[in-house]
Amino acid sequence: MPRYAECPVFPDIADFALTFLFELPVRIGESGHPAAFRLESIHRAIEPDDESDSRFPAYDALVEPVRSYLDDVTNGGPGRGGRPLIFLAQPEKIEDDRRRLTLHCPAQWRYRSEGRTMEMTSACGGAKTIALRYRDAFCLFESGRLFYCFSMFPEADGSGKGVDEYTLIAMQRLAAAKPDQQVVKGWRFALDGESPVSLTDMATARLAMLAADDSATHNGLRRYLQRALGLKPPFEVGPRAVRNLLISIEDERLLGIASFSDALQEDFALTDEAREAAAELAARRAACLAGAQPHYPAENPDELLPFLALSGVLQSVVDFPFQDPAELYDSTRPAIRGESFFNYAHPRYHIEISEDSRSMHDARLALGNCPYLTLMWLVAVHDELMVTEIEEAIDVLIYGNDEAELIAEPLRPLAQAVRAITLPWRSPIRELRRNLEARFDLFRRYSINQSSHLFRYEKEREALAAVEAGMGNRDRYERAHRMIDRIEGLVEDMHAVNGAYNSARTGRMVMFITLLGLINFYDQLTSGLVSIFRMELLGQAAFVLLLIVLLLLSFPSEVTAFPRRVWQGATRLLRPRDRMG
Repeated sequence: MPRYAECPVFPDIADFALTFLFELPVRIGESGHPAAFRLESIHRAIEPDDESDSRFPAYDALVEPVRSYLDDVTNGGPGRGGRPLIFLAQPEKIEDDRRRLTLHCPAQWRYRSEGRTMEMTSACGGAKTIALRYRDAFCLFESGRLFYCFSMFPEADGSGKGVDEYTLIAMQRLAAAKPDQQVVKGWRFALDGESPVSLTDMATARLAMLAADDSATHNGLRRYLQRALGLKPPFEVGPRAVRNLLISIEDERLLGIASFSDALQEDFALTDEAREAAAELAARRAACLAGAQPHYPAENPDELLPFLALSGVLQSVVDFPFQDPAELYDSTRPAIRGESFFNYAHPRYHIEISEDSRSMHDARLALGNCPYLTLMWLVAVHDELMVTEIEEAIDVLIYGNDEAELIAEPLRPLAQAVRAITLPWRSPIRELRRNLEARFDLFRRYSINQSSHLFRYEKEREALAAVEAGMGNRDRYERAHRMIDRIEGLVEDMHAVNGAYNSARTGRMVMFITLLGLINFYDQLTSGLVSIFRMELLGQAAFVLLLIVLLLLSFPSEVTAFPRRVWQGATRLLRPRDRMG
């Protein structure tokens, strides 16, 4: 297994915030999940009338610190336009505040890259710990989803160590759909006074602390989730409960490289100014390595390494020194460009690199991150989760819900319904009803909960649209709804054809009943034949012949199809089966 030593290009990113988003299972009473949270009603139930209201202290401590920011930029309160209800787990300031956290970073990192197992060893002092503070909050969406936001950031006085690009990539790997198990085992989190554990175990421990806290401190979990909404503990975080990660960075060096990268053309020919800035960062790394065997190929120019490191952070690629320079242009395109910031969208994380974020600093001790950025991120992630479930529901609609079935007939129930249309002894109504129920449930649970017209100002609307586009949400929504519309069109056509067949059958049935009146004629005919020819058999043959004529006149397609179906069934039974092996 190849081993190498490496040092980061950006060794001390001192001003940052990391917000992990966990989805919590919702339990009401003994069983079942809520169809939806009626956020406007919930907000009215917890909002005080004035300062003398008994609800005011908790609302002012837990809801107001976030609401005061968001009301300025949105078109309505919680529940309007897809806006969630966000409230803090604990107030910004509490006595004996022990909301501190230690991040333990290992000295080695074993990972897979392009089919190879690699091991990177830190050449900058081995394992390290990073002292952080944390804040947490809860977020309710109208769709019935409950999220737990856990934010960590450095000490306000800057006394703690910063993070580097490898730590950021490791945090991204924890937010992956299938978390990197080497990162889960290697990077550990220790709440104040507790032993280091995995990220999800740490979140579960923190929720247990909140649930058990019976102090006078206002507590969002106990006050609103349990008392107001009646949600039942335990509030646990599963091993794959991490839904996304928000990374906010204030670092002039990283912002400078991002700015140079954004200004370069597709050939990525560095300008003198960009080359000078990059060379300075590369020189620091070279001095830190002090003769160790680095991972970066010696034949590649050092001036490219900071851009490769930026690309690695944006793509969550540990092996970024081996990236082709031709990939840099595409991988470093921001979703949003501002005067002094860049936003990058990824399905599993969102990154903002800025020069200075006043709102992040002002709200850090309350929410832990910038409220405006957090809202935009939460809505985009929620929309991505909803469209993912829409796609899964459509997949079940097309192939069925038997996941063990590796080969399936698409739209099998509808195909059976089509075949049943022409058979008088079968009805397609059951299959059509089930399809309607599935589409109704899909619309009720997912389609009506898409965000729209959330932000008041054009700048924020364009920013959210850019993030949604970068995550692919809008394209996926449109494709999913086009597929639903096509299936609905098929079902409507089948209803029309089935109705036409039923009308034709009804008409022929009336004809058949009318023709049965000819039976009287049959009685007279057979009586005459018997009296003339004295032949009982001739009378019976005449009856059979008359009955066949009546059936052919009344049900021509069904009568002619029956022998063909019998022949096809017999052929399938008699056909020799292929034997494998």
